[in-house]
Amino acid sequence: MREVTAEQLREQGYRVLEADSGAAALRLLHAGARFDLLITDVALPGTINGRQIAEAVRQRYPSMPVILVTGYAPGDALSDMEVIRKPFSPEVLADRVRAKLEQLRTDAD
Repeated sequence: MREVTAEQLREQGYRVLEADSGAAALRLLHAGARFDLLITDVALPGTINGRQIAEAVRQRYPSMPVILVTGYAPGDALSDMEVIRKPFSPEVLADRVRAKLEQLRTDAD
């Protein structure tokens, strides 16, 4: 799913950094990787889930837009973050990413 999502975003012209686990995502964050938006699945391999990654990113970058992807998490548990439910179409992904990045630019102005 990660690879398909990343490829869809690259086809839209976005530069994409990928991490194959929550720990790898945190390593990117702590290494100083620069990014404008976090997209993470709630369920990740390893002991760190996507919600925990999102919270770590928001501690470091409070205004960072976050999109959580899930196929099964109850809505209440994620109500304070943008959620895309699986399965989703490439168009839904593109629309949500575009909206989040436009919101980021508007907030910066």
